[in-house]
Formats: sequence, structure tokens, C-alpha cells
Amino acid sequence: MDKQEEYKNFFRKRCLKVLIPWIAWTLIYMIYDFTLNVVRISSFSSLIHFFFRVFLSSFWFLPMIFSLYLLTPLFRIFVKHATIFDNYYFISLWFLIASVLPFLFNSSLFPRWEANAILSPIYYSGYFLLGHILIKQKFLKIKNLFALFIIGFSPFIISILPFNTGLIQEFSSGFLFPGTVITSIFLFNFLLIASQRLEKSTGKPVRKFITAVSSASFGVYLIHTILINIFGEKILNFLHAIHGEVLLTPIAFSLLTILIYLLQKIPVLKKLVP
Repeated sequence: MDKQEEYKNFFRKRCLKVLIPWIAWTLIYMIYDFTLNVVRISSFSSLIHFFFRVFLSSFWFLPMIFSLYLLTPLFRIFVKHATIFDNYYFISLWFLIASVLPFLFNSSLFPRWEANAILSPIYYSGYFLLGHILIKQKFLKIKNLFALFIIGFSPFIISILPFNTGLIQEFSSGFLFPGTVITSIFLFNFLLIASQRLEKSTGKPVRKFITAVSSASFGVYLIHTILINIFGEKILNFLHAIHGEVLLTPIAFSLLTILIYLLQKIPVLKKLVP
């Protein structure tokens, strides 16, 4: 967020890396739905309508991140000239309006977040700025990893205690609920400090492996629904036979990561999974 570059270079380097896979995977998922006869297209207008329905709803994360990219040049102007107090003021307003008030008074005036191409960047702008503050301004002074981990998980633990009901039970159940925001702040800082220490204590092969897994995560997100639908039941049936259902997620993630890593080595296909 604190980088300075021309609009042309920014959109070429950032937005196209999201827009091209977004359009391509929309078409792939449309073909997948056609193959399974999930939808029937009777006219060109219905085809266009179906495209935009998949384009804007099947990947709620992509419209959100793309919208944040569109706003990033404006955020950069704010960050460049903002004082520490300005940042905390923005975060406080965001936390109150996007998290606390919708949590306490769910209504048309303070609606709880739903996937929305227009409102999502507004709701998630606070997380965007929080990441910048935590990295650049050392917002948290706590350096003990155990303390960060316990504090980070405490809102979730409180919400699942058997005697909790009502709002306390929902404290961490939404992406923008107060408990989730608190958890995100402390666990993000936990991961930030842990990664910095890990980088100093690990060799180049381990760092290279972690980077490769990280680089594949976007592609895993894009492709996982189709492949889980195709192979997930067979894998789950096998795991069920050995009472290892809990292994589905790590197995699926590992296989998908390997697949994306290989696709990224192919010149044309790597644009689909950057």
C-alpha cells in the first residue's frame, strides 16, 4: 500500500493478474455447469446473463479483491499523507460501522456483510489498512508468540462455550464480527512474527518450498471447487473406510498445490493460475 507507481503500471501489474484468471475461470466453470446440465441456455441473452451471474457470484473473493485493487491508488494517497492518528481514526470508524453496529443492531441501516461487488471493498478496506498498520507501524507491542496465539483464539473460544447464547455465541461467527476482527489482528501478528523468525532460522530450500506453496494458493482457490466435486467423494469414501475423514483437507490441498505448481510451469496456462 505504501508503494508509488503510475496508474498504467499499477493496473497492468496488479489488476490484470486478477482479471484474466477471473474471466477465464468463469468460462471454465460455465462449461463445467453445461457439462453437468446444471443450467440450460435458450438464447444469447440468457447466456450473457449466466456469464455475469457466474462472474460476479461464484468467486465472491475475486470481485472483492479486484475492487480493492481499483481503490488502492486512492488508499496510497491516504497512506502517504496520513498520520498515525489518521490511520487509527479510520480503523476505529471502520470497526464501529462495519463490525460493531451491524453485529449489535442487524438492520437495513446497519446490515451485516454479504458478498457484494459494490460494498465488499468498503467492508474489507479496514482489513486492508490493518495489514499495512501491523506491518509498517508495529501496532501491537506484544512479541510473545504464545500470548498472541492465546489472545487471538480467545474470542472464538468464548463464543463456543456451552453456556453462551445469543450475541456472545455469534461473536466470532461472521467474517466482520468483532471477535473475528480481534482474532485476525492478533493471529496476523502471530504469523508475521513467526514468519520473520522462521526466515532467519531456516535454510534456502525450506524458504523456497514455503514460497512455492504460497504462490500456488490463488490457483488452489480457483480450481478447488471443480476438482473436489469430481474427486472429493472418491477420496472421502477411501478415507471413511480407514476412519481418516479429517485428512480430506490436507490431502486435497497438497494435491491441488502440486497441480497448480506444475501448471505454473506451462507458459500459456500459468496466466490462469498466476
